[in-house]
Amino acid sequence: MNPDLVHDIRRSKRPIGMQTNAGTKRLNIAAKVPGFGEVWCNPTNMANTFGFSAMKDKVEHIQYNSNVEDAFIVTHKNDDTAKFPRTEEGFCACKPTGKHIEQMVHLKGSLLPELSERHWKSQWPNNRHVSFMSSAKENMMGHTPHQLKDAKAARKLHRAIGSPSLENMKMILKQNLIENCTVTTKDVETAERVFRPDVGILKGKTVRKKSPIVKNDLVEMPPEILERHQDIVLEIDLMFVNGMPMLMSVDTTIKFRSLVPLKDQTAEELCKALDVVLRKHNKNKFRVNKINCDQHFKPSWRMSKTTWGSG
Repeated sequence: MNPDLVHDIRRSKRPIGMQTNAGTKRLNIAAKVPGFGEVWCNPTNMANTFGFSAMKDKVEHIQYNSNVEDAFIVTHKNDDTAKFPRTEEGFCACKPTGKHIEQMVHLKGSLLPELSERHWKSQWPNNRHVSFMSSAKENMMGHTPHQLKDAKAARKLHRAIGSPSLENMKMILKQNLIENCTVTTKDVETAERVFRPDVGILKGKTVRKKSPIVKNDLVEMPPEILERHQDIVLEIDLMFVNGMPMLMSVDTTIKFRSLVPLKDQTAEELCKALDVVLRKHNKNKFRVNKINCDQHFKPSWRMSKTTWGSG
C-alpha cells in the first residue's frame, strides 16, 4: 500500500512475510484504507493493490461484464461505487476520486502534494511505461549511516576523477595515487551496492557489438536436375498482401516459387513482372515451355508478343 493513500499508519505487533516472484519482503507496518479497512503498508509502494478475494469479502458485490465495459465495478455496502478500468499496461486500476481525497485530507489533517488532482492528471494515464525495480532507498537498508556517508563520498570521488571502471577505481585507491584520500575500496563496493553502476561508466563505453559476417552460401544447381527437368511448366497468378498486388509463380516440376511486387495490375506491369520471372529461370538454364494462367493475363500476352515476338 502507498502510504500517501492510507491513514492511521502504525507498527504492527504481528509482522508478516510477503513472497512474490521478485523476492521476499517482511511487512511490519499496518494502516487503514477508507471504505476497505485494515491493510499492510510498504513505504516504497506507489499504488494500493487489492486482492480480488479480499475485496469481495469487504464490499457488497463486484460486477464485470466485458460486453458492456472492460472494467470491474465495485459496489460498497453504503451503495458507493468504484470503477477499475483496464489500463494500457493490462492492470485494472482506479485513480482516487475527489471524495476519496477529501476524506484523506480530513483524516490526515493536510493535503499531501501526491494526493492533489494536478498530480494524478500528470501521472495517470500518460505515464504508460511502468518498471518495477529496487530503488536506492531499499538498497540503503542494512547499512549504517556512517557506511552510507562513506559510500556517498566514494561516489562523489568516482565522478570527480572521470568515472573510471570499478576495477580501475579500486586500483587507484590501492596504489595511493590520490593524496590524503579517506575513501577505501570497501566504500567503493558499498556505493556500488547502494547506488548501482554510475551513469558516467555506461555513457560512451557501452558500444554496439559487431554484427556477424553474412556469408553467401549458395548451392549450385545439381546437373542431374538440369538433365532431367530442363523443360518446365510455369503456373502464375496474382496474390495480394495488404492490398498490394504481387505476381506469384511456381513450376510444376522442381516447385521453385517466385514473388514479384507490382505497382498496379496493368498489362504493362504484368509483362515486366513476368519478364523478371522468365529471366530468373533462363539464368539457371531452365526453359519455360508452357505457362498456365487465367484470363486476367490475356492483355499481357498481346503485349508480350509485341515485346518478345510471337511464339
